Amino acid sequence: QQIRNLTNPVVFNFSIPNAVSSNGTFSNVLNYTCASWDFKASGGMGNWIPDGCYTSQMNGTENTTIQIQCRCFHLTNFAVLVDISERISPHNISNTPSPVIDIICTIGIALSLFGLVTTVITHLIIKEIRQKDVSKYHIQLCCALIGMLLVF
Repeated sequence: QQIRNLTNPVVFNFSIPNAVSSNGTFSNVLNYTCASWDFKASGGMGNWIPDGCYTSQMNGTENTTIQIQCRCFHLTNFAVLVDISERISPHNISNTPSPVIDIICTIGIALSLFGLVTTVITHLIIKEIRQKDVSKYHIQLCCALIGMLLVF
């Protein structure tokens, strides 16, 4: 049974640490909302909803902490939903890989291919190794890895 429509609100205080940057702005917290969990929302999957809760900001106790106060008129599970998505500038995100990462990947792939080809050649040339049953599995595994490195 859920308790709703209280005459006096239930008050919750949440602390968000490291939210204030050196210039005094709230760098981590751009948008915050008090919400409660509704088990019936999203087709029975459950979801956070702000219905019945009111949000206010209080002064922080430390230089880098802000206090969020939630006043809710029902008893369920509560949280402060914090939107930090906008703090990453779209100009800082690049869809093109870094040239350094390209070079490191190319060197890693080349070394892996060299090692795998050397292993296959060694298993094929040396008769004592080639005659063991496990050698066939090693060759097949190396060939599969070579194919994977060449395709991807």
